[in-house]
Amino acid sequence: KKVTILGSDEVRDETWEAIRTSLESLHQRFRDENARRLEKALVVFANYALVAIVLFVLDRISDWVCDWWSQTCQDMSRVMLSIYLILATYVGYQAYKLNTERGRLATAAAAAELWKEVLRLGTVYWGLLFTKETWAEVGTYVMKGIEYAKDLASGKQKPGNNAPKETKKNK
Repeated sequence: KKVTILGSDEVRDETWEAIRTSLESLHQRFRDENARRLEKALVVFANYALVAIVLFVLDRISDWVCDWWSQTCQDMSRVMLSIYLILATYVGYQAYKLNTERGRLATAAAAAELWKEVLRLGTVYWGLLFTKETWAEVGTYVMKGIEYAKDLASGKQKPGNNAPKETKKNK
């Protein structure tokens, strides 16, 4: 497509300079945007990393608290170990792929952003853990569990049967 710029040489030079300046500013803006997106390349794996960290910490706690005497704790510890190793391997593989595509500096920046996102999500989830609504739901489920256990003990309900209780109305 041809564009004709009418006017004197000064007008044409000013117009081309304005176009050149505009293109340079667009180019710089796109470079900055790409750099920001590159830094966020691993952020999508923050939930996986957070789960892996929490499971690792719980596994270490169980090692000190109950693994030495409880087979159930040992089994749960093995399950947690398997899960956090799989998650860590997955996130590590994604970081490796980023490193081969973009280099060490980009991977380090992305890892720093990942860590910041893990900390942010951790504080959000920690805050949600201590809200009244969360504990109200936990209390509701605990009460339902207690009622279910009482029904099992009294013989009103069989294990695994979540059918409504038999009452005089529905007999």
